[in-house]
Amino acid sequence: TYFDSFIDNLLSRFLVDANSAETSNEARDFVINGTTLTKYVGYASVVSVPSGVTIIGKEAFKDRTRITSIDIPEGVIEIDEGAFERCINISHVSFPDTLKRIKRRAFSRCYKLSYIGFNNSLEQIQDEAFMFCTKLRTIRLGDGLAELNPTAFNSNPRVVRSRMNHMTNTIISATMIPQ
Repeated sequence: TYFDSFIDNLLSRFLVDANSAETSNEARDFVINGTTLTKYVGYASVVSVPSGVTIIGKEAFKDRTRITSIDIPEGVIEIDEGAFERCINISHVSFPDTLKRIKRRAFSRCYKLSYIGFNNSLEQIQDEAFMFCTKLRTIRLGDGLAELNPTAFNSNPRVVRSRMNHMTNTIISATMIPQ
């Protein structure tokens, strides 16, 4: 009945059982509309986005401070605005080869994120996408990057200088402060 499913949904938001506390790939932990993941409602520290998702929606994981690791599967082409904003404990993200766009503030304030690497299919990183990722030490960008907003790594004290190719708007080299 409607009431039973309402209560189950409510309980799943507030109660964490011992089996789901560490890892999450349960369908009940995600709100998916078509192929867009619109909201994460689980409580795990290690999260695997379900296969079949092509877009991680606006603010879908915002403020989920328990998450430490996120696995994004092949097939995801876009990470929308603020999708992982203020997930302050994320230290590892597995990006798929299919990813094409990372939108504004997608990983802003993910303070523990120290490495990001992308293949040649990534075409766009918008403004402030990795703003305040203060532990970010290594950035690997593929050759397919056509648009890198100059503010993508704003307020990151370790990115002290980057040289851009202003014809293609891509980073040619970046100087990082060692840890």
